Amino acid sequence: MLPFGPLADEAGRGVILSGGDADAVLAYCRSMGSKFGCPGYLRYLFGLPVNEALLSGYLITQRALRETTPQACAEEIARTALELLPDRDGRRKEDPRVLDIFAGIGQMAYSYAKAGCQVEAVENDRTTVDVAVHNMALAGLASVVEYGLAMGPRRWRWPSIRARDSRSSSLIRRGEVTINTIWPGRSRSRASP
Repeated sequence: MLPFGPLADEAGRGVILSGGDADAVLAYCRSMGSKFGCPGYLRYLFGLPVNEALLSGYLITQRALRETTPQACAEEIARTALELLPDRDGRRKEDPRVLDIFAGIGQMAYSYAKAGCQVEAVENDRTTVDVAVHNMALAGLASVVEYGLAMGPRRWRWPSIRARDSRSSSLIRRGEVTINTIWPGRSRSRASP
């Protein structure tokens, strides 16, 4: 059984769940739902029930099972961000670009990409980045989502995770980036200055 309760910061990051874990993950979701008064609760991952996503080849870390933005919320955040953040001249950009900070396994990056955005995603854990890159490739989004490994404050390293020229620093200077910051209990999206 997967653990309930608080997790230490590093707990579960190195534990990758796959198709062989689908039944345990489904049981965990049901138990968690019952514990919080929502019997029948099922988490969705990349548009599929999490157990079906795992059986389809998607991966998730044990930690991400608890922390990933719910699919419906991710889709609504992406849709709302695109509606609320027009270009400087008031029109929607033809090729919107998004910077997803604390990107995790890619649920928000997936939703932004499905909404038509080019996505630069940043995460500070190598295993989580590897899982996310796998997931974006499986979803057919590797050409529009690029992951970078954060190396600490003000130092990002953009490894060659896929073949594409990284334009992240010029994007930030030109103010074409939407920053999606997820903090415990709240989410906020805004255009960079």
